[in-house]
Amino acid sequence: MRVRNAIGAGMIVAVLAASGWFVAVSPSRTVTLREEARSLPSAAACAWEQPWTNPSYLMSGWSQPETWWHKPGIKVLWSNAREPQVLFHLAPDLQNKSVDVGIKYPAVNALVEVFVNGQRAGTLDRNAHGNHEAHEFHYRLPGTRADDTIDIRFRIRDPSLLINDGRYLGVLLEAVKACPG
Repeated sequence: MRVRNAIGAGMIVAVLAASGWFVAVSPSRTVTLREEARSLPSAAACAWEQPWTNPSYLMSGWSQPETWWHKPGIKVLWSNAREPQVLFHLAPDLQNKSVDVGIKYPAVNALVEVFVNGQRAGTLDRNAHGNHEAHEFHYRLPGTRADDTIDIRFRIRDPSLLINDGRYLGVLLEAVKACPG
């Protein structure tokens, strides 16, 4: 009986060790998304872009484009997760420089903190209530590296859960851009 117990305990330890090794060496979702964004074409400099219409952008945690309440011809996205992201590869003329990252958003439904490349950039203005006029948020990223990406992450505190479709409504996104800082 002792031999079987020892073998069983040894197998459990081996499985836990192997699992821990795989967790330790596997790349995080953020690292994977940043690597994927580096392979995309560069985003245009200083142009407000709707990221879901442009193949230069990679997005995670957003709804489908909606037009039912907003200005004609302008589509928007509601956040669909607690930490939605927008990633894009910098245009060559913005690499190795400071960059002003801009976000247009017509509404927020919760406290939304913004992080740019892991640095806390601030919070979105809670006075944005969907009055069809987009608010703008700007953050000056002090410096970038060559071949770098911009990773905009929205951390939504206590989002409203929309019962009929399960979305975490926090921020309504209209467009993003990056310009020389």
